[in-house]
Amino acid sequence: MKIGFYLQNANVAEADLSHPLDGNPGVGGTEYMFAAIPYALQQAVQASGSPHEIVLLANSTARLPEGLATACATDDTLGATAARLGLDAVVIRYSAANLRLGAALPAACSAVYWTHNFVPRAELTQLARAPYVKAIVCVGTEQLHFYRDHSAYAKSVVIFNGYPVRHFADHVAPGVSPFASRGHEVTFLGNIVDFKGFHLLADAWPQVVAAVPDAHLNVIGGARLYDRSQSLGPYGIAEKIYEERFMPALVGSDGKILPSVTFHGVLGNEKDAILNRTRVGVPNPSGVSETFCIAALELQLWGAVIATIDYGGFRDTVGATGVLYRTPAELADAIIRQLRRTDNAYEAFVDFARRFDFEAVALDWLRLFDALAAGEPLERVLKPAAVPRAHARKEFNRRLKRLLPFGRLLPSAMFYSSLLNRINIFNR
Repeated sequence: MKIGFYLQNANVAEADLSHPLDGNPGVGGTEYMFAAIPYALQQAVQASGSPHEIVLLANSTARLPEGLATACATDDTLGATAARLGLDAVVIRYSAANLRLGAALPAACSAVYWTHNFVPRAELTQLARAPYVKAIVCVGTEQLHFYRDHSAYAKSVVIFNGYPVRHFADHVAPGVSPFASRGHEVTFLGNIVDFKGFHLLADAWPQVVAAVPDAHLNVIGGARLYDRSQSLGPYGIAEKIYEERFMPALVGSDGKILPSVTFHGVLGNEKDAILNRTRVGVPNPSGVSETFCIAALELQLWGAVIATIDYGGFRDTVGATGVLYRTPAELADAIIRQLRRTDNAYEAFVDFARRFDFEAVALDWLRLFDALAAGEPLERVLKPAAVPRAHARKEFNRRLKRLLPFGRLLPSAMFYSSLLNRINIFNR
């Protein structure tokens, strides 16, 4: 197969993605994956002799990895570009707006939707029914478990996001600071928007400082992580309305940012020095939209222990030393508990993280493309090996729907959840 990956990088065109295996240069995780995975796949194809060809399609082809075939494409020209290049499939970032991109591909070209966020039930149904959609790629096991009794499950697979773990272990890990030598440094790494939960950390911070007076918060990222043209509030950190939500907890009576907090803005690899002194990492304490969380992986590889919510992708990417709480009200206590840890079990985490190395992840992508090329049904391809107790009812419902003559018409658990949410809203 000849496969294109479509990178929508118009808003971060100046970012240097030419060496993705060295780490994220300061763009959103999705954009980073759309450059790094095709590059890793190209290396895997060359090493294995796989017949697949990889092409990276992008809005801007400047500063992309060398040695990887590239072509310029936009949302409006993607179909024509796929036809011109003779592509058999195009991997597209899933969003409701991007559904039309798959529909516009040539008849001989399949769409593979890479779902970096949770997909609403109605949109999953569209993906399940669309004949041009041949595969739905989830980036975490929990993401797929959430809809394992939905009809989209049959054409869905789990392929983790990748990270240069082996490169890190061989070349960077020897210089990672011992955990015992680190101060009470806490770091948030991510986009500063409401669905990434920074306001929850801001609300918790006064309680953390009261318990650990020398605690210091590093904030790496900003509202411009995904869009460099974003307009910001008076502190230059996030959109005005969102700044007004979280800044009161982080400024003194004079309106100045507290000495215990440093906003570093969007950083590339220069963030490494901060991560190397971080004791506790707090990625997305809300869990909203978190299907994998590269930030959690990166923080732990640099030696931090994690405090965040027990939800979604964190169940895949947070190692044994992490504290996963049930509700955000427990965030401050979780951070305080982690600040008082004496060990990060670093070597054990590096071994745990090797499953996310780009080389391992690339082999899973090749497994998917092999199946698509052979016309193999995806019912048993790259699915989670076990069903957690929390999702046992969905698995029962899935099997029941397969056994009954008209079982496909039965609702999924997502339908019942949606119904309950509507009832609760109506009764408020």
